[in-house]
Amino acid sequence: MKKHFRRSQFVTTPVVVAVGLAMVVTLSYAAPQPPEPPPLAKPKPPPAHVASSEGMPPLPYPAVFQKRQEKKNPPQPPVLLTKIRTSDPEDWTRTPDDLKGLLVFMSKEMNVNFSSDIRTFSQISTDATKNPAIFRSGYKSFELAPKEVQVLREYVANGGTVIFNALVGHPNFYKSALEAARQIVPERVPYRLRTDHPVFHSYYDINKVKYRERMVKDGLIESAVSYPYLEGVDIDNRTAIFISRWDFALGWEANQHESWGYTDQDARRI
Repeated sequence: MKKHFRRSQFVTTPVVVAVGLAMVVTLSYAAPQPPEPPPLAKPKPPPAHVASSEGMPPLPYPAVFQKRQEKKNPPQPPVLLTKIRTSDPEDWTRTPDDLKGLLVFMSKEMNVNFSSDIRTFSQISTDATKNPAIFRSGYKSFELAPKEVQVLREYVANGGTVIFNALVGHPNFYKSALEAARQIVPERVPYRLRTDHPVFHSYYDINKVKYRERMVKDGLIESAVSYPYLEGVDIDNRTAIFISRWDFALGWEANQHESWGYTDQDARRI
């Protein structure tokens, strides 16, 4: 029994060593972990306490009619972008000022004024003139309900545009976005857009972009300056669905949180 124990120990030792080496090699080639999303915005504090006299409603003064020389409020700019609200606020609310930051940039750079709104997929109108482009950003995996697929399929057929953004470049959302695109337009396969695609030359001529330092640090790219990475799905002669593998929502709101994504300037230019 003693000799048998020593012999079996001698035989199993190389196996244990081999397994250990295999684990080390596997770990050394494991994919880097994506950055954590930015923290949720803290709720605003309640208003300060006011004295009882200050809290009383105003006296019913007589109505004052507007004079002709008084300026009226300018009309609300048309809605260009609609952000999608889901049932999971932990996912879609991480960049609350993304669309605002982008539209302010467009107003200064292009001298155009648009507004944005927030809706659920069920509130999206299939009339693309009412919500020309919808923006779905997040970092978690998701699935479209059959009714949502039907609405989005009719929406893009009517000229609408869907933009999926992987917040912080998270692969879980990216994979779900690819599957969602296949469901919306099953007859077309998402493909990577070349640098001669119109989206890179519609206002700015974009051939290369600058990525955030975390991309280089994690070995996803060799240099901070590289080619943009957008995928799309075409309907007729236009790209109706855009999927961004790397994040641009943080760049839109000038948020310096670590991300697998574009720098502020190039995120907005794209």
